[in-house]
Amino acid sequence: MNARVIAAFCAVLIAVLVTGSPNLATAQQGKSSVAFVNIKRILNESQAAVSIRRQVAKMSRSLASDFKRAQQKWRKERKNLVSQRPILSPERFAQRVKEFERRVKSEQATFRRRRDGIDKNLQGAMAKVQGVFAEIAKAIAKRKSISVLFKRSSAVLIAPTLDITPEVLKRLNKRLPSVVVPLSTGKPKPRKRN
Repeated sequence: MNARVIAAFCAVLIAVLVTGSPNLATAQQGKSSVAFVNIKRILNESQAAVSIRRQVAKMSRSLASDFKRAQQKWRKERKNLVSQRPILSPERFAQRVKEFERRVKSEQATFRRRRDGIDKNLQGAMAKVQGVFAEIAKAIAKRKSISVLFKRSSAVLIAPTLDITPEVLKRLNKRLPSVVVPLSTGKPKPRKRN
């Protein structure tokens, strides 16, 4: 029974697509009530998104470079500490090892906070792009009397007249050419006191 229903639905859909329907003809004349937008393209090609990715890549390279230098410094300090073992008393050596490990853990936590801060700032910057994108898409939908706006990925084949991506991209680039991604310092945030 289900196979018959699906086959009948497909037959009707094919007949509508082949013969055309008044709604499709109206949609192709620019009076559509349905349109599509390629969100992935918007988030990949908009000037603001490209700017954000460049800034985040630069921050990530800087973080990686700083971490590599810190690791080298820790290795030297550990080597130096081990070389002092014969000179120091067992208690003093154990104390220095603890101090060293505590400092390394603290510095590693700073690097984690920096990395997390970069991720958080990336998300915040992309949220700005998405917010402006949504405003622009709504304005275009209102102006063109579009009642339903679909993601381009939800369709296999669409008429080019139903794709508003180029217009959205053009307006987004004009309205929001870049977004500044704040630099993450990795410093712990001060705790709020009640």
